[in-house]
Amino acid sequence: MMMPVLLFLSCTDDSQENNPTVTKPDSIDGLWNLVAITSSIDKPGFKYQVGDINWTFAEQKNQVDVKNHIKSSDFSGMKSGSYNFKIAENTAKDCTKILTIRDKDGVAGCLNIANDTLTIHNAYAGHYNLIFIR
Repeated sequence: MMMPVLLFLSCTDDSQENNPTVTKPDSIDGLWNLVAITSSIDKPGFKYQVGDINWTFAEQKNQVDVKNHIKSSDFSGMKSGSYNFKIAENTAKDCTKILTIRDKDGVAGCLNIANDTLTIHNAYAGHYNLIFIR
């Protein structure tokens, strides 16, 4: 009878290892899954499964690690790699923070975090909007 109890108690939740605990709900730190890219200028949109494209932000280092597993020629954000980023305050009511990540194309836009959803609106690469979930 003790064996099932011990087995249950010894299990760990792997999701905690994959997405480190975030101290503030509006923090960018941690793992984000890119689930959709929409366009503001009539370009096609794209949807992805959780795990297809992961961005892991480390705000104290101003670094984001991108793991892009998409092999298609369709636009899927940034290629796999580590990139520096910055978040700048903005005075506009609809956009209080601007996220900028530089690679050969660059990604930037209004940064919003709410209810475990991260959005980057009107990014440079063709005015695409990137939508992430934790």
